[in-house]
Amino acid sequence: MSVVLRVSVDTLEVSLHGELSVEVVGELDVLKSQAQREECPQRFRDTKLFVEPRAFGRWRWRLSCPDFSVVAALPASVHAGNRANAQIRLSAYGLSTRDQSELLSEALEAVKVFGKYRERNVARLDVCADVQGWTPTYEEMQGMVCPAVYRGIHLAGARPQTFQYGKGPLALRVYDKTAELAHSGKGWMALVWHGCEGYDETLPVTRIETQMRSGPLGEIGLGTGAQALAQAGSAFEWALREWCQLRVPAGDKKVTRWADHPVWLQLRSSVLSGRPCERARRKANLMAFEDAAKRLIGLAALASAHYGGCDYIKAVQLLSDAAEARMLSDHVDFAEEVGKKRKRLEAECVGDVPF
Repeated sequence: MSVVLRVSVDTLEVSLHGELSVEVVGELDVLKSQAQREECPQRFRDTKLFVEPRAFGRWRWRLSCPDFSVVAALPASVHAGNRANAQIRLSAYGLSTRDQSELLSEALEAVKVFGKYRERNVARLDVCADVQGWTPTYEEMQGMVCPAVYRGIHLAGARPQTFQYGKGPLALRVYDKTAELAHSGKGWMALVWHGCEGYDETLPVTRIETQMRSGPLGEIGLGTGAQALAQAGSAFEWALREWCQLRVPAGDKKVTRWADHPVWLQLRSSVLSGRPCERARRKANLMAFEDAAKRLIGLAALASAHYGGCDYIKAVQLLSDAAEARMLSDHVDFAEEVGKKRKRLEAECVGDVPF
């Protein structure tokens, strides 16, 4: 029997319209140039946001912190009218480990330092359900009733790992979330699952994820970030009921007469989880140090293999001596290197996917 661990908001993007102050434009450009020279994000004033070395698309600047990101453009660089010239994106990490309403308020408040902005619309809302006890098969997914033209299947060897329906305003993905964590860097997600009733760490987790853009979100009355968070569960249920229905194929040629798949019935009746996982947040802050410890083991083993012997302490001392000699010959300022690493840690987005 399948168990729904949680239904939650995974991504929220809110488009803004306004104008950057002239002072901020120059400041952002200076910080972006410095970030490019040093290949390291630069803190913006005394905020928690860091200016990234590069933005993307039509956006001129990208600023980030673990909980949310901001992108912005000059008003002159976009078409005239009411088109968005800034956007905030709440990260999966922030949405899973913080009170979501407080996080949205903090992100909107952070934008005020740039100039006068107002919410234009919700650009994207991803809502997902994590399930155990059900691994979708190719045969089962043939029962998907959906108007999407695009239907993609991504394999892991001979086994389907991801099913995707749609690419535009509406999309649905059904995939092996446990396998995805192995390369996404979101190790904190497993801690979120540990806090869910019925979780079994020996079983894989299947994620069912809907992605909705501004068009359909506007049609169902979700025009602001607060509305999207408050009614995300209803939006998820609507998508699984009206746009994509997983049914059990039968002999009847009329697919609407096929029975609903039991997992789909279960998902449509599930309640959105709004409880943040603070334990995952605390653990994520330790991951960078744990990763460094793992790398040190490998480096010590390499030193031992090079010089002979299997003494860990001696290998670390040899590495330390060699590193000190290199810093002297290359005129490396260790305190300066520590400062750079500290900036990277503070700017780290905890494995979240950029805009």
